[in-house]
Amino acid sequence: MTYTTPCFFYCPDGNSYFVLSELIHLLPPNPEFVPCTMSTANFRISITFWLLCLFLGSCQPSDPLDLTRDLRLHLTGEGGYQDQSSFHWSVDSHGVVPVAGGAVGEEALRFADSAYLEVASGHAFFTGDYSISVWIHPTSGGTWTRILDFNQDAPASGPAVTFLFGRPDSTEVHLWLDQWVMHKGVAVESIVDFSRERPYDAALGYAVQLDQWQHLAVTYRAEAPNPLGSQTNTKGQTVPLKGEVTLYVNGQKHSTSGYCLSPQGTTTTNYTGRSLFPADPYYQGLMDDIRIYDRALSEKEIEALYALGE
Repeated sequence: MTYTTPCFFYCPDGNSYFVLSELIHLLPPNPEFVPCTMSTANFRISITFWLLCLFLGSCQPSDPLDLTRDLRLHLTGEGGYQDQSSFHWSVDSHGVVPVAGGAVGEEALRFADSAYLEVASGHAFFTGDYSISVWIHPTSGGTWTRILDFNQDAPASGPAVTFLFGRPDSTEVHLWLDQWVMHKGVAVESIVDFSRERPYDAALGYAVQLDQWQHLAVTYRAEAPNPLGSQTNTKGQTVPLKGEVTLYVNGQKHSTSGYCLSPQGTTTTNYTGRSLFPADPYYQGLMDDIRIYDRALSEKEIEALYALGE
């Protein structure tokens, strides 16, 4: 059986519908009505929920967002550089210091000259779905400048997650299984791409600005709900794009692309602010609220992370 009954927005945020029948005399002032059709079960649930809200004096739902769930690494910059996730991974600073003027909170991490952070080895940070979130304020950009470089070996010869500035065009094939790259463009701009084995590029096309804060987040789903076909690599091989990469800029979805996946294993060299290759330049500028999650975050969670710095 179904019921057609008046519903109204009782919450000021308008996110919840509450059902009335014989409870019409309990209407709040100036309700906004909309028609509803629902099953018997949902009708009963709605009545129960509405009564609970009335009894409690508020129908504002509890916050469903838990930004600590599946958080594998969290470098906040507040008072230091140590990991604030529940894992408390050991982190060594090589010249990185907290300074005033963070994007989130009071302080950020300053990377100058040859400064970098090193997270202890022996952790499998990227094994399936994951997300990376970071605030960046770069003061300069050069070819191959890393933001984040986690790898199985040093120098890089195995699977890796790499955030970098200014990747030049190249036909080399490296097994960089999870690579977030920023192509250096004209003037002070860089372009964000996310690629796997460089011929497998998922171009996401965002221009990064120097000397200002911006929030970047990427989510990876190993099994996309709607796979985006296949891609041909430089060897003429057809690779299915089972995965999905989505880039968010300042809390808003920027672009989505299909992607192929090979599982990332335990990393042994985990740098923030420097490359695994000694000849590559170091990151110059500030970073804040660096996070790695062991799942793909939702759009609302990405928005909430960005809101922390607004």
